[in-house]
Formats: sequence, structure tokens, C-alpha cells
Amino acid sequence: MNKKLIALALTGALTCGMVLPALAVSPAAPSDTAASVTATTQEVPALPDSVLYYGTVQQIVKDENGQITQLWLTSEQYGEYVMNLSEETVWIDSGNRTASDPSTLQEGESVYVFHSPIATFSLPPQSPAFAVVRNIPMDISCAQYHEVEEVSLVDGQLTITTDNGGLLLRADQNTPITLYGSGEPVALEDIQPGSHLVAWYGVVAASYPGQANADCLMLLPQ
Repeated sequence: MNKKLIALALTGALTCGMVLPALAVSPAAPSDTAASVTATTQEVPALPDSVLYYGTVQQIVKDENGQITQLWLTSEQYGEYVMNLSEETVWIDSGNRTASDPSTLQEGESVYVFHSPIATFSLPPQSPAFAVVRNIPMDISCAQYHEVEEVSLVDGQLTITTDNGGLLLRADQNTPITLYGSGEPVALEDIQPGSHLVAWYGVVAASYPGQANADCLMLLPQ
């Protein structure tokens, strides 16, 4: 999924809430030839790959072909938000662990939306949506959208590093892994760094990084 291009396009068109590295200039030391300036760059935390929003659909905006282009959402926790959708936005049925049909979406429905960390300063803010999750179960094992940062396959156990190194997901030959849209099975070896997937898992161990065993994985198109 070409999320970097989406983020770059938004950055060029809008004033975004990104933090630039701060440069601190130290006093120059005396020199027989010329003064010198030493600049040190303050380290800035990396932006997350995506941000989760949970809310209720207020309005569904479609184009002339009937394709959903925007979702206007409201949430007690996150406030009002506009999600911009594209052909690259994936739709997930969390309860059935399959792809979802966006044409059945109704106003008043509650959804999870995983979206870009870059948003406009408009009211309400707008952001590109990467994944819309529907049919949300009333437990902790709801579908979660992740970027695969690193993988390690040892003795049939796959360890996936995600969330800027903050979470390790583990899967093995008994873990159902399917391809988004087709439902075809996917091998452990097919999950590679740079991929995106939807994962279902339960309790995350209270450690750093957090650790969890995946109940099911869905590999998303690139």
C-alpha cells in the first residue's frame, strides 16, 4: 500500500502537525582562521505507522460511481473526524475475520479506523484511512492493523516486530493466515518486512516490547 505517497501528498498540500528536528547552535571556539559552529540535532520520536480512531459513522460520502470517498465520524473520546478513503483502503469484518463489503455500511454504525498520523488542522480534522474495521466483537481480540517491521522465523515460529519495535507478535504453522480479499492461505515465509497485515490476538504481555500470540493473521496487498 502506497501510504508514504499519501502522507507526502498531504504534507505538500497542508500544514501538518509534524515536529521538525530542533537545531541547537553552540558558541564557536576561537580560531586563527575562522569561527566554527557546531550544530547538534535533537532526536525526534518516529511517527507511528498508523493511528486508531474509534467512533460512530455520522455521514457517508460517495462519488458518482457509488464508491465511498469520506466517512464523517464522531466519538466521545476522539471528537469529530473525517476519514478520506481510496481504493487502497481495506475493509475488515473483525468478527468473521474476513474482508468486509463497504456497500453495506450504514450511518450509526460503530467502526475502528486505522489512519495516517498526519492530519489537517481543519475542523473537523481530515486524514487518509488505511483500514476500516467493522463487526467489532465486545472483547479485546478485535482486528488490529500493523506494519511488519522485522521478521524472524526459527524452528517454525514466526516473530513479527511492529509498532516501532514496541510489540512482538508470534505465529506458527497452526496460526490461520489468509490473504485479504481472496481468503487464500498464506505461508509464514510470505510475511516480510514492509508488509501490512491485520492481526487478531488477546492479552499482550506487560513487558517491553509487548508480546502476544496471534490467533489469526490476514496479509494485506502491497
